[in-house]
Amino acid sequence: MTTNNNQLNIINKHDKDIDLKIWIKTLLYSYKVFPNLINTVDKIINLQASSMSFTSSIYNNSNSTKSQIERIIDLSERKKSLINIHLMIDKIFKDLSYNNRELAEKKFIDKLTNEEIAQEYDISTRTVYRKLNKIIDEIYTYFLKMNWNLKFI
Repeated sequence: MTTNNNQLNIINKHDKDIDLKIWIKTLLYSYKVFPNLINTVDKIINLQASSMSFTSSIYNNSNSTKSQIERIIDLSERKKSLINIHLMIDKIFKDLSYNNRELAEKKFIDKLTNEEIAQEYDISTRTVYRKLNKIIDEIYTYFLKMNWNLKFI
């Protein structure tokens, strides 16, 4: 029975490792769009706030005003989270070695394929694949060191 539990724990840890690596890749691919997302949320917050001041002066409905305030607070928290994630990814890129950062930027920011990167560097596609996996492993280790897990993300 203990062996089965150990095997299940190993499988669960492996699944969580894979999930975290998928999230890391997703965050890296999303890095370029974060400033636009942050600006969009900011515009929505401003629209909500100006709409709230207009409607509350006309209707003076405290329940409506309260729900609008709660929505603005929720959106502000989301904006703060987006900013923090963007800063986190920015730090990750900056902490990579120059060569790894350049390769990661080409893959995740410029969205080049492994084949395009291989041609640019005159290396095999397999080498690009291995190097990118090493970069993801390095970032994964960094996440673990910082206690950033799936729940944190």
